[in-house]
Amino acid sequence: MMSRFEVIEKSGVKEGARIIVDTETGVQYLMAYWTNIGGMTVLVD
Repeated sequence: MMSRFEVIEKSGVKEGARIIVDTETGVQYLMAYWTNIGGMTVLVD
């Protein structure tokens, strides 16, 4: 069974950031994290 979410690596993405793709909907999210703080937002256009 394939995981619904996939972490992809893109050139140019800074350390402390990841792009996560929902494989069912194709929606991409940017997750940023530094030490004990972080956040996640949807990527548009």
